[in-house]
Amino acid sequence: MLYKFICKISVKLWLQFGTIYAFIYCVKGGELMKELTLTIQGESGLHARPAGLLAAEAQKYASEITIEKDERSINAKSIMSVLSLGGTKGDQVIVKINGTDEVEAANGIEVLFETVLAHA
Repeated sequence: MLYKFICKISVKLWLQFGTIYAFIYCVKGGELMKELTLTIQGESGLHARPAGLLAAEAQKYASEITIEKDERSINAKSIMSVLSLGGTKGDQVIVKINGTDEVEAANGIEVLFETVLAHA
């Protein structure tokens, strides 16, 4: 089956641990990836426990899941990357999900933010 890909070139470069990262987002068949804007509600922000819970939830899905905060994008499946965001109570983050199970992943992450992470 032949797919038409539309690429939104949103190249973001940064240096982390000696590696240069770049993201180019492609859209399959004209459908956009899932994007959520969520607010960190927990009193202590994204410290070790909530960061671990978020990374564990993201690892359940095959989709690529990234979190953006202050023009910085990280891999949500990495606890160290989530911790490096330094998210505090009231910060807004953008979660982008692209893949075969993006709907399920978006629902799972949204529920996590609204329930468990709100009290962590």
